[in-house]
Amino acid sequence: MLAATERAERRTEPDFVLLNAAEGCAYQVDETLRAPVRETVLTPGRADLALMRADTACHEAVAADPGRRAGVLAAVRHDHRPEDVPSLRALLRHGVRAGDPADLLSGAAAPLARYGDAADHALLLTLRGALPGLPSSAKDLVRWATDAFRAGAPAPEDEPPLFWARLARLQGQTELARVTLIRLLDDAGPRDDALVAGLVGEFEALGDAWQAERARRLLPRG
Repeated sequence: MLAATERAERRTEPDFVLLNAAEGCAYQVDETLRAPVRETVLTPGRADLALMRADTACHEAVAADPGRRAGVLAAVRHDHRPEDVPSLRALLRHGVRAGDPADLLSGAAAPLARYGDAADHALLLTLRGALPGLPSSAKDLVRWATDAFRAGAPAPEDEPPLFWARLARLQGQTELARVTLIRLLDDAGPRDDALVAGLVGEFEALGDAWQAERARRLLPRG
């Protein structure tokens, strides 16, 4: 009986999440039965990053695809090498043009500032409007990148869950994103205003007006 229940839970989410019809909350399931969301969304990004390292001919195709680009930007945030410079250029060029989130873009900007040349620094300086906090000179860019590397990027497991939910949405894994967001909202408390505000935006981006309104009700009345 237990084995059958576990198999059913594995099949249910994320495509058929069980919600409380009155409140919109998700019924709890055993989290150990599912792979972490970050691994589900990072796996294709890591695969595309490896592909870009092996085949320069695919750079434009991967960078031009919104879902694939988001995955690689997340992967390179935690795993970058000097040889990634050509792919970083393509990712940033397409990402800025498409209005990708600043934290994803900054994960490519820092290694490009560190490993790149004068032309790359000139490219980065044109992105200051899209990347808040980016220094205003090439010399300061190198210092900024060096400081970032000394501080160290957060490990994937230390990234906020909202980061991975948004990545799932950008990759087109909409039900995985929605279930992750609902569970984050279910656990949100009175001091989680910043998280809840982010959840409102993500639910709206998914077109889930019901859950967006449920999140909005948790925000302080202005």
